[in-house]
Amino acid sequence: MSLTDIDSYLDDALDALTNKAWTTERFSNKLITVPRIECTIAEDLERMESAMSAKGKTILFALAAEVRRAVINIEAARQCIEKMNVLKPSP
Repeated sequence: MSLTDIDSYLDDALDALTNKAWTTERFSNKLITVPRIECTIAEDLERMESAMSAKGKTILFALAAEVRRAVINIEAARQCIEKMNVLKPSP
C-alpha cells in the first residue's frame, strides 16, 4: 500500500461524510465550492433533530459530533500526507 492509496481511502471517507455545496462570492456573484470540512452530514443530522424539537436530546446530536470529529481527523491525516510533499493538495 502506498501513500497515494491511503490518500484515496481518506478521500472516499471524506466523500461519504460530506456534502457538496456551493456559495456565491459577495460582490462578484461567482460560484465557489464550500470546503468539504465545512459541509458535513452532521449539519443534516442536526437539522433533523431540530425538526423533531429535541435539540441535544437524541442520538442524532451525538452522531453529528462524531461525524464532525471523524471529518476533522481525516482532513488532518490528508494534510499530514501533503506536508510530506508526496501528494498534491486536495481540492
